[in-house]
Parts: sequence; structure tokens; C-alpha cells
Amino acid sequence: MRRQVISCGKKIVAVAVLACFMMIGKQAKAAETTTLRVISTTDIHNRINSEDYDVAGKNNTKSLARLNTMIKGARAEMTEGGSITVDVGDSVYGYGAETIMGGDITPNNDLQPIFAAMSRIGYDAITLGNHEFDYGYTFITNQIEKAGLKDVCVVANVKEWDSGKYPWDKTKMITKELTTSKGNTVSIKIGIVGVTRQDLSTYYDYNGILKGESALKTIRTQAAALKKQGADIVVAMAHCGFGKEDAADADYDVGYAISKLSDVDCVMLGHQHKNYPSADANVRSFYNLPNTDAETGLTNGKPVIMVADHAAGIGVADMALKISGDKVSVIGAKAEVRKSNQFVLEDPEIAGVVADADSVIKNTYDEILASVKEGSAITGYFGMLEDNYAIQLDNEAKIRFGMNYIHSSAGAKYAGYPVIAATQYYLDGSEGRNDYVEVGSSFTMKDVLNTQEYQHNNNYAYWITGAQLKEWMEWSASIYAQKDEMIQADKSLAEMIQENGASSVVSDRWLNNWQNFTVFDGLEYEIDASRPARYNADGDIINADSRRITKLTCDGREVTDETQFIIVNNYISAGMAVINPLYSQRLTQKEFRAVVYLKNYVKELGSFGPLSNKVDNNWSVTFGGTANRILRSSSLSELYAALKPWYRRTLKVTEDYAYYQTDLQQTVRTVDKDGPLLVLCPSTTEETNGDVIIYAQASDSSGVAKMYYLNGQYGEEDAAWETAEELSEKELKVSENGVYSICAVDSNGNKTVKNIEIKNINPEILHVPAVDKFTNKKTVITGEAQPGLTVHVNIGEKAFNTTAAEDGKYSCTVGVQLAGDPITVYVSDSEGRVSAKVESKVVRRGPNAPSLNSVTNKTMTLSGDINNANSTIIAYIGNTVYVPKNKASVYKGCTKYSKTKTIEQALNYSEKDGDYFIKVPAPAAKKKITIFAVDNAGECSLTAQQFAQEEAPNQPQVNSVCEVERYVTGKIPSNSKVCDITVKAGGQSFKAKSKKNGKFFVKTKGFSAGTVVQVSASDSQDGKVRTSAVAECVVSTEKKHTADSDKSIITMKSLNNRQTVVQGKAKTEGIVYLNYGDTSAQLNLNADGSFSYTLPSPLEGGSSLYVACHNKTTGEIEEVKRITVKTKKPEQPSLSKKAISKNAQTISVLSVEKATVVVKVGTKKIKVTECRYNAKKKMFVYSVDIPKGKKLACYVKNEAGVSKALSIARK
Repeated sequence: MRRQVISCGKKIVAVAVLACFMMIGKQAKAAETTTLRVISTTDIHNRINSEDYDVAGKNNTKSLARLNTMIKGARAEMTEGGSITVDVGDSVYGYGAETIMGGDITPNNDLQPIFAAMSRIGYDAITLGNHEFDYGYTFITNQIEKAGLKDVCVVANVKEWDSGKYPWDKTKMITKELTTSKGNTVSIKIGIVGVTRQDLSTYYDYNGILKGESALKTIRTQAAALKKQGADIVVAMAHCGFGKEDAADADYDVGYAISKLSDVDCVMLGHQHKNYPSADANVRSFYNLPNTDAETGLTNGKPVIMVADHAAGIGVADMALKISGDKVSVIGAKAEVRKSNQFVLEDPEIAGVVADADSVIKNTYDEILASVKEGSAITGYFGMLEDNYAIQLDNEAKIRFGMNYIHSSAGAKYAGYPVIAATQYYLDGSEGRNDYVEVGSSFTMKDVLNTQEYQHNNNYAYWITGAQLKEWMEWSASIYAQKDEMIQADKSLAEMIQENGASSVVSDRWLNNWQNFTVFDGLEYEIDASRPARYNADGDIINADSRRITKLTCDGREVTDETQFIIVNNYISAGMAVINPLYSQRLTQKEFRAVVYLKNYVKELGSFGPLSNKVDNNWSVTFGGTANRILRSSSLSELYAALKPWYRRTLKVTEDYAYYQTDLQQTVRTVDKDGPLLVLCPSTTEETNGDVIIYAQASDSSGVAKMYYLNGQYGEEDAAWETAEELSEKELKVSENGVYSICAVDSNGNKTVKNIEIKNINPEILHVPAVDKFTNKKTVITGEAQPGLTVHVNIGEKAFNTTAAEDGKYSCTVGVQLAGDPITVYVSDSEGRVSAKVESKVVRRGPNAPSLNSVTNKTMTLSGDINNANSTIIAYIGNTVYVPKNKASVYKGCTKYSKTKTIEQALNYSEKDGDYFIKVPAPAAKKKITIFAVDNAGECSLTAQQFAQEEAPNQPQVNSVCEVERYVTGKIPSNSKVCDITVKAGGQSFKAKSKKNGKFFVKTKGFSAGTVVQVSASDSQDGKVRTSAVAECVVSTEKKHTADSDKSIITMKSLNNRQTVVQGKAKTEGIVYLNYGDTSAQLNLNADGSFSYTLPSPLEGGSSLYVACHNKTTGEIEEVKRITVKTKKPEQPSLSKKAISKNAQTISVLSVEKATVVVKVGTKKIKVTECRYNAKKKMFVYSVDIPKGKKLACYVKNEAGVSKALSIARK
């Protein structure tokens, strides 16, 4: 059917168009063209309006409200309906979002403003990012549904773990009516597929809940399916990075690889927080890949777009389409990122969505954590020139985090490493006068957020070498401008530089973005900004021989390239410039936000009195002999600037900025007048009945000479320090609650005193035990507790206990447990004291283990609790795997799959009321039975195991039986005595005894094909008869086992009706049986497989004789060979006596063949077929009744002919 094209004048149905096209024939009109636009947003991260809640500040360039204005404009550029709009995920996440949801641990179900705002944008499709999954499955499903976005939510690579169902649409098909170049309207089908990160979230554990699948493989499959369903254009929304040229299906960043898929026409990316296509330095490496065109913005000839984070802009992809009959093809395209800026007006409808939540969020800013000493100025106005106490506090909190780590069991190997910290500026002045840190009379939550951005920032400990540290510091030091450097980012500054013959303090590229400028603590360093910068702002080396870090020490000792530290910073990605090697040197996992640690640290310091601006001035910067520089700072900074030694005059003040002429020779510090940086860290903050160790770390450019301690709260000027005890080991063990003071003194006599309160020692309690994570894949709970105490573990209604060893470690065997079951652990002592309880749950790691009910050697149906939804039960008995019908592939795809095991379909499988029933051959006594579950992801549970108990003889193993056989054979496994064997079939019963080794051979009269043969074994024990489980086999047809001549394993010599010796050859490893009539016999094989068997008598011509070869191991029939006895023309018969009396009434006729004997008496013929074989004479003897006194003639006939007649005379 042709595509529906509709005239602008009036609509014409497709049939009319088709008829028209047919009539036009060779004079058909030329193909028409049209344009489809795809508009994308991504990584909004809760930025709805100009409020930047993550830093408690403003951002006047980025917001979803601005983006909607841009989206409306981009739509308006097209004819009506000529565009679609998509979002590529990471909409939620951040301080504002988590405040509204009541925290990130157990979020409430209130509709997030960001999703309410998105519902007003008019998205045609959205996919989800990893941060949508940070708060749990229930959260994100509720949010999407409440916002009314479920119908446009497309996520093709996420499925429910148990059910295997996909909670969101995998794809979406949209039909757009586009106007063509000739003014007609054409229907274009647009297929959309969306994928998210395969790992879903680094905060929330989805094991057993959701399963992520390969993004690349999913799009490859779904795009092809969309094209097959009739999609003209396929758009891929992929929340992933750009990736590499040869990305594998398992890779997470696969954007470039997606663009190479033939069924994909347009790719919209997210997650990586970069603009592509663009001239931005952080995407230059993207253009190293083949077919990336900076001019057209196309990748592999297709629009591939990624937009940076926090509503940085929109992506716009235009595709020119050619419509030729019912075929649509892309004949041209372009891609661009349209960046948002301060001149874009906010859409009031979108901005207003967050109005109610705004006051709730901002109310949290007012929380007072500490008071600030009057006269102390804690600001970041001049952060690039001098130490900032707010940043130092953040670094001290980070150092404490690192000290906690190295003094834990996990970090014990790093206990001797100095801990240092690094913090970046988040308020950098780019948003105007309020975009700087300034702490008032109180240090509030707002000040914490101003100092340490909430979003994406968790504390992590890394190990780092001196060489790596120096490169990082050099990159940071490139913030300073070269002398006479041209400034373009600030026109006013450029003019003042020209007018005053000065230079800027800050380099042009850094002026509006300090985010890579890093302040380090726990070190001492000097920067010489008069030297050329080693790096540019993007982290590229531009002056390989230059270094601005002229002095670097740790506690006064030189830092060499080989020196090793623990450094605490935020997340360092593998894609970051300069410091990306640290990505693989991370030592700790994601825990609480860095904001939480800073908040708690400030609150603790504030409990001892007002904070003063006591910076350690551990770093300084010089600008050489001519230091006439102009500094731009906040217009609110004038009073502070005038007090600085480098201040010369104020050149200009605007609404946002003040410009100062400086003499930066005055920043040179020649004498160390500041006390050391001192950080205290308690060994535990959990309630304990034992000692607490206070660890102290101090560093100073002059070197720390000594440390002292006092019980009680003391300041630097207290005389008590003159008699204080020295702290020689940098740690103080205390056994009582109270405030303790520690003083660090450098070699110049400068002091720093820190106070710490210990309030968690309680001799009356027992220390709460530590419990390691316990999963449904474990059977032993481990942890740490006070040595010698009894550890109690309760799981549901089951109770267990153990004793903590001398080293404080314990392990308690609890057996298999179910995911989600509550765990309670506590300790007790001999005096009856009991600790507080630690509550947790059994963590899911794959399916729960099924149970297994009691098993004997008569059990033919294994059963137990499934303990899972949507899982497959697998049974091992010995080396055989029993699987439900059509589930062999499940076993082959699971983590326990073994090629060495034989897979058999279970005789039957069913489930009822949470129990499974799997019918299998009864296991032999003492045989191990193993049961486990496999989920839809191929993950296996722990196993349930038993050894079968003996209840009777083991179930016989019956060899296969063919309709031509007259016996049933087999073996009783693991048998050591004679048993009675009973064979029942078709109303008949046959009995025999087994051999002592369990083998049996039961003669029967044979069975027709399809007959079910039942075999059991019986013995007697303690006066009682015990009968085994019944084994069954179905009699097969001869045809089933007949082999083609070229595949036959049995050869036979021909046999005629006069011969008695059967000869042939068979497979030497087989067991071979001969069958004829009602007779069966096992043949003895020679070494070469040949056999010879003498029949009691020749067989009648035309009768059949069968040789069956059974597999020696399995007993299965491998082949049945039939030979038909050939018929020879009869020889003349003879009489048993030479003469017959005239009165004889019976004669005995002898024949070498078994055939029909005919005696002719006159005209009467007497026929006899019954005979007996005389082995001595090797003749068949026929007894014939004859009349008296008659003359006789006798002959033999068969199918081959008639013998010569024998005349019989009477005497």
C-alpha cells in the first residue's frame, strides 16, 4: 500500500492516491521532501527554575523553565507537527528533590516538582536515567504514573527480575503529519526506543528486583523490530556516554556504536554531562573517532546529540526526508546543541511548578550549625589568592573521613599513610555578586551548601602518589593568568587592564568557571604564577617544561614523586582530565553525601564555641616582581578587600562585580605565623563499653614539633598547656566520657587546639555488634563483637548463637535463609547484660533456595517449597540433571551449567500452593539429591541437598525393550544381594531372581509395541518383604531401532531352513541378544565382536530371527537386526522304516526341512505340518495317519516348490 499523501486543498484517501499514481505511470511526479525535527533535553537534575538548591544559590542561565521557552521556539520554526520532543533521563536527584522526598533512604511518594514540570512540556517520549533509579522501584513507578508520563515512558532494557516483564514500553510508534515540499501532507511513522544504564544505580541495590540489559544489544534488536513494524524513522534515546569505536554489547557507554546501526536514524544521548556536537574542549576526543564531522555535527552521517547537565540547553536534530511512493529515506541531516543563557526568558508556567516546594527547601537553609566569632570574616571572595576557612573546614571533614577509613579494618593496610583532602569551589562568581561563599554571624546549612555542592558529591578515599598529586596541583594552578594575557570573558575587565597597564589575576578561560580550581589541605605548597602554566583549563599540557608548584611539603617534609597518600575528594571519573588515573585507585564505596560530613563536622566544632576564621594558610601564590594585577570579585566584597595587604584601589563597582587593582607582591609569606592544621577523629561514635581512641593528625609548613592533651575544654591561651602531657603516638585512648583537648605546636611555637567530646562510653552496656552483609547466597552470618560475648542471631522465628573469638570476629551458621527476612543480632554476657539490637534484612542475591522434603529410594516425586516467584526448579541426581519440560535452555543459560552433566526432562513437573513437584526416577539409597532454583536472569540459588534413605531395594534400572524381544533385562543399582524381580505388563506377570551384582534377566512371552512394562525388586528384611519403587518402560517398535546399512553395527550371515548355526558380528562394547519365536538368548561375543549360535533345529523358511544390541552402559537398544530364514526347495522325504505293513495306520515321514508333508492316497491328499525335530538324525519327523490297504505316495512342499515324490509300498 502506498503512503498516504494528502493535498493541502482537500484530503484524498490513500486508495485515490494509489489509483492516481497508477494512472500517471511513467509520468509519475518526482519524489517529495519534508523535514522532521527531533528536540531533546537530558540530565535536568531537578533544575526547574533559576534556584540552584544544590549550592543554595542561583543560576541565571540554566533551568527547565528556560528550556521550555527554547523548545517552543524550536517547534515554532517548523510547520505544525513537524517535530517531536524527547528527554533522555536523569531528571530527578539533588538537594531540592531529596528534601521534598524526605531523604534518599526511604523517599515518600509525594510527586516531585520536576516530574510535574515535565508533564507540562509535551514530551512525545522520555526514557529514564540512572538517578531515577536511585530511590527504588516503587518511587520511580509512582512518580512516572502520578505525573501522567507513563504513556510516554520508553525503557527497553529494564525488566522485573522475577517475572521477566518489562515495566515500561520498550518502544513507541508515533505518526506525524508533515508538510512536503509540494505542499502536500504525508504521514511519517517514527519509531522510538529508549534505554538506560545497564547497572541502573550505584546507590540502590536492584538485585532480585530489576535487571538491566545491554543498551547496545537492546537498541539493535528493537530498532530492527520497529523498522519491520513499518517505522520510517527510528530515534534512539540512550542514557549513556559517547563511548568508543569498537564498543561491545556489555559496555555502558555506547552512543557512537549506536550511530553505526543501520536501523537507527537519530541518536539522543545523556549521562556524560557534555555538549556534542560542540567546540567544547571536553568532547575533542570524540572527534578522534571516524566519521565525526564537526561542521555538520553528524556522526556516521547521522545526528547524534548530547546536551550537558542541569538544563544546559536543548539538542536539535533536523532530518530531510525524501518520500518516494511508500518509501521514506533520509537524504540529509544536521545536529546542534543550543545552549541556554541568561537572555532566555523562563516559562512562568514551568517555573511556577516548584513554588510550593521552594519555601520548604529554603527553610532548611536556615538551620544554624555553629555561631561565628564576631569580627571573623569567612568568605570566598578572594579564594584564588588566599586560604578560605569554609573550604578548610570542608577539607578537615574530608580528612576525618579518611582517618576513619585508615583506622578501620577495611583500610588497615593504609594506616601509616598521611591523609590529605581536596575541595573545589562551587560558588565561583559566574552568577554575580551572591555567587560567593560568605558566612555571616552563624554557620548555617546554606553555608554548607555554598561550600560543598550537594549533588554528585560523596566523599571517596583514593590512594595517590606524589607524582600524581603534583600534576593535579599544576592543573589547578593554571587558574592564574599569564602576564599580559588577553581577556575576552569580561569586557569591563579587559578595558581596565588596558587602561592600567595591568594583567588579570585569573586566566580568561577560568574567569567564569573555577570548578577545577582545587584547594588542598594536609599539605603545604607554594604557587609561582609568574611562570607559564603547565596545563590549560581543559587539562591539556601546554608547557611541558614549566611548573608553578615551587614547593610542596607534608608537615614540612618534601613530597617526592614516590610519596604516597590517602586523598579524600568527590567522585573522580575515568573521563576526567589529568586525574583520571585515580578512578581505578578508589578505596571506598558510595555512602553519605559529602555535605552530611561537613554539616556534622561544623556542628561538632560549633558545640565548643563560636567559630573563628582560623585558617592555617598552608598555601600561597606569588606573581613575581611585577605584580600589578586586577582582581574581579563580588560587589559585596569592598569592605573586606580594603583590609587586605595587596589592596591598592577599587577601579570599578557594578551591580555584580567589584574590580580591584592589586599589588600581589604583598601575598608573599616569608614567616610562618599560623598554627598547624589539626584534625581529631574518634575510633567510634557508636555506644561502647570499651575505650575510645582519639586519633590526631597535624601538619604544618614548619613541621609539627609536639602534641599535647588535656582532659577538659581548653583554648590556645590557657596556661594549663604548660603542664599538659605529651601525645607521643598521635592517638589518645580514653575510658571516660568528656571533653578532651589536643594542642599541636609547630617548630616556630605556633599552636592549634581542637576539642572533641566523647559521649558514647557506657560501662553498663555491651557494645553493639557489627554485622556483615548477609545474603540469601550465604549460610553463615559474620561480624565483629566484643571477645568472649555470646552473639545472638534471630532470623524470623529462628534463633542461633555463637561466641565472639579473641580477635573480636564471630561467625554463626544459620543455614539457608530467604531474601527480605528480618535479621536481629545482639550480644549478651555472663552477667545477663544485653546490647542494643542491630536490625537488618537478608539481602537478595539471585533467587531464594527451595526446600527439599524427605527423600528415600522409593521417592519418585521430589517436592518442597519453591520460595520464589517465576523461577525454574532444577534437580541433580548423580551426574544427571532433571529439568521441567522445555526448560533445558534455562539450565544451559544459568550460572551452574555444566557440560559434563546429562540433561533429562523430568517425568512430570507441577506447582501448587507454593510447592513444586518434580517426578524423577527414584534415587538409589545414599545417592545425593540436589535442588536449586534458577531465575529469569540465569542466577542460581543456594542448593538444598539430601542423601536418599534406604526403604527397600533400589528402583531397578530397566533396559529398553523392543517388541521382538522375549525378555526384560536390567540392573538394581548399588545392590549386593539376590532380589526377586517381578515384571508386569498387559495383565501378565513374570518372575525371576537377580544376580548378586543386581543384574537380572526375566524371560517373557514378549509384548506388543506401546505396552507399559513395570518392573520391581523385592527382598526380605527383619521378616518383612520390601518392594522397591516401580520402574517403567514402554515397549518400542522394531522399526525404531532399525539402522541403515551404512550405519549398522550388526552384520549377519544368511540363514536357510536347513541350517542351525547363526553367525554374525556386533559392536564389541554392546550386549547382544538373539530372539526368535518364543526363544531368547544372550550371545557371547568374541574379541572382534563375532558370534556363533547353534539353533536347536532349523527354522521354518520365511520366519524371522532378530539380533538386538544393547548399550553396555545405559542398556538402551542401539540396533535391532532382523534376518528372514531363506526357503530352499524341499528334498525328497524318507520314511523312518523301510517297509510299512499293509495294516499300518500311521507312518513317520522324515524331512530335512520344516514344511508341509503331503501323503497321497488314491485321489485323497493328507497334509501334515506338525512335526518334531530329531537332533540325532537332523531330520524333522512328521506323523501321518493313513487308511489301510492303500497304495501311498509322499512328497514335501513349501513356498520354494515341491520335492520329488516318494512311493510307499505296503507289505
